[in-house]
Amino acid sequence: MTDRNASMVFIDAAEDSSGQTYVAFKCDAGTPWFGLYTRTPLSSRVDVEMGSSLPIYYRVDSDPIDSIDTFPRYSDKTGQITISEAFQRDSMAMLYAFLSAKTRVMVRFNHYTGRQITYTFPAAGFGKAFQSIKSCR
Repeated sequence: MTDRNASMVFIDAAEDSSGQTYVAFKCDAGTPWFGLYTRTPLSSRVDVEMGSSLPIYYRVDSDPIDSIDTFPRYSDKTGQITISEAFQRDSMAMLYAFLSAKTRVMVRFNHYTGRQITYTFPAAGFGKAFQSIKSCR
């Protein structure tokens, strides 16, 4: 048993009504960690085994596009490569993006099949949700 905050905040993608595509900020040891979770595989098995990153390009409202690196991994639930997580520096960049957004954060990445995939995450209520989990403290 621990007194560490292990809370999470989830935001569903506007494009997927199934609730299986979302971003999450998970608290661990006082730090929020960013992850993108999707209904369909994000990367190839070869890319995951090689440790390849999945760059994610994001736009806060109508601000300039920025990017972070994430690292795809297999989902424990499905066995598919449907999760891509950022390290601390990039997780903090995404936290700032969601906290500063007035309406939305758009996320785009190049799928391993060659397609560009874009998801839109509404920002309304994110600040309150993050405060409700004590900002991961």
